Amino acid sequence: MTSFNRNFYSFVCSLFVSGMLANVVGAAPLVGGVSYNDDLPAAPLEKMSAKLDVSAPKQDCICFNNKRVELQQVNGSWKLVDNNNNWILDFAENQEEGKQAISMIQNYKLNNICFAGRPFPNHELGGRLMYFLSDGQAPEGPRLDGEDSLSFENARVKAEQIRGSWKVTCGDSWMLDFGSDQSAAQNAADIIKFHGFQRQCFIGRPGPSMMYFVK
Repeated sequence: MTSFNRNFYSFVCSLFVSGMLANVVGAAPLVGGVSYNDDLPAAPLEKMSAKLDVSAPKQDCICFNNKRVELQQVNGSWKLVDNNNNWILDFAENQEEGKQAISMIQNYKLNNICFAGRPFPNHELGGRLMYFLSDGQAPEGPRLDGEDSLSFENARVKAEQIRGSWKVTCGDSWMLDFGSDQSAAQNAADIIKFHGFQRQCFIGRPGPSMMYFVK
């Protein structure tokens, strides 16, 4: 992505986050959590960026304001909130994991949360792909202290059926399980390869509350 395209992408996101594009596409405010609510509005980035990079796989992305992300406790649950009223992720009672997520978002300058395979059949992070981008590009930058990550060889990532279940694999290791959804598994593999992701990262293992990929 060229500097011009990256700036254009960032501009589109800023309009969407500010609400200027919400009325155009008929989107509702960002309410509910990413892992629990499949009705979150998608930013119209696929249509607007189609001419920028025709090789890009199908992506389902939502913009958020990384400068106004904070933790709020709502009904006993710690939520990652954007612009004081739109919550992005739910960390339940794990306040410390929520703080780690904010540090990660700020470290990598993330402002897009994206998916492959919505609606989710369950709430397991391993069951569908959720990833973050910075102005439409793969996160890059210095690693966080104590970052929990697994390195993998991007060129070897593929979707394959193992014992009746479609998985995203890298060599002998499987990264994501899509069950019977071959299309979602292939789309996830294409996304991982397209963005050049090289590390799969977690917050809160075992049973991670958040997963993300970096280059």
